This record gives sequence, structure tokens and C-alpha cells, in this order.
Amino acid sequence: MAKHARQLLPEELESLVELARLKDTLTRRRASVVLLSTEGKGTSEVADAVGLSDRHVRRIVSAFNKHGMAALQRKKAPGRPLLFTDLQRSALSELLSWQPRDFGIDKDVWTLQSLSAVLRSEVICEGLSIHTIQREIKRLRKERCSAMSEK
Repeated sequence: MAKHARQLLPEELESLVELARLKDTLTRRRASVVLLSTEGKGTSEVADAVGLSDRHVRRIVSAFNKHGMAALQRKKAPGRPLLFTDLQRSALSELLSWQPRDFGIDKDVWTLQSLSAVLRSEVICEGLSIHTIQREIKRLRKERCSAMSEK
């Protein structure tokens, strides 16, 4: 890993100075790391000045040397993966258009338990809780209501 940031272009220096003044702590720290590194300060010295570990400083410098200014920007966190895919949602919607009796269930209306059982038996949604299925039904209702109001 690089010990120091590469030589800065004049426009990069100007951008880094601006970023080092931002309220966003993450971007401000990253910009400060690069600026201090280009001044010839060592990893430990930079780490102490900005309150990061030596390892984190080395990562920031290396990312900057490799990707330039883009490496300093905050990236969107990936977030939690969806529990229900679009395919599963459309299968649930299709299933709700059928009667429980069509699947051998002795009821006139769907219950969450019977929906869950059919979804599992059809291998559409294994291991999903009743609460997740209920949330998806509510989401489907909202989508239908908004589609109806747009017409």
C-alpha cells in the first residue's frame, strides 16, 4: 500500500480544500487525510491528526491513489436484502386471486397461515414468517390502491 498520496493536480487540491471544510465528517476526514499525506506527513502522524487508525489512513490513501477524488465521496450503504423478490410478490398476488378451496383448504377466505402453507408447498417462499407475508399483502394493497387512484 502507498505510504503517501500521489502528486495532486491543481483542481484536485482546490477540491480537497473545499471537501476538508464540509460538515460531512466522513468526507472531511478523508480529504484531510489526503491533504496531510501530500504534505509528506507519515501514516501515524496523519492518523493522530484526524483520529483514525493507521490502517484506515493507508486504505484512504491507497483508494485515492487508485480512484482519485471519487474515492473520497460517501457511497450509499447496500442495505438489507429484500425478503420478498418481485417474482415472489407476483406469485403471491396471483395466489390471492384464487380461492383457498382450489388448494384443498376447507376455508372460504385466506388466512395468513393457509397462505403461508400454500406458498411453502408451492416452493415459492420457503422460511418466510407470517409477518413478512402480511407486510407484503399490505404492500400489494397499497400498490393496487395507488394504481386505481391514478386512473
